[in-house]
Amino acid sequence: MGVAVEGPTTDIARFAPTADLDLPHSAAYLIVDVDTGRQTLNVRPGDALPMIRAAGRTPLTLDEGLAVATQHPKWLRERNCFEMLGSRAGDERVTGVWVSKGSPRLGWCWVGNPHPWLGMATTARRVG
Repeated sequence: MGVAVEGPTTDIARFAPTADLDLPHSAAYLIVDVDTGRQTLNVRPGDALPMIRAAGRTPLTLDEGLAVATQHPKWLRERNCFEMLGSRAGDERVTGVWVSKGSPRLGWCWVGNPHPWLGMATTARRVG
């Protein structure tokens, strides 16, 4: 499955994992119990983060979210499309992956904007 990038492709390289995430040091690791965030549909990303932490979960990074979308492309239709709060570019944007015009798209949304079709993807833990 190919994912089209919305906007300049060089801009996506600015998004890096947030400092508060405890990521494994190995190049390859597993994310366990992934949730695409149905309970956070139509919730502002900034408001969803405390909910995620209170549930004992952590947000997916951009790389993790793309891996999920690549390995489970049907989830974007069967579950919901999602944002990846675990990667930021030092501004008010959050990356997301959604379906538009029949194809998956990678782009960003503002941290203060809720979307009824985008949940906040999370994991219970990382192993590696």
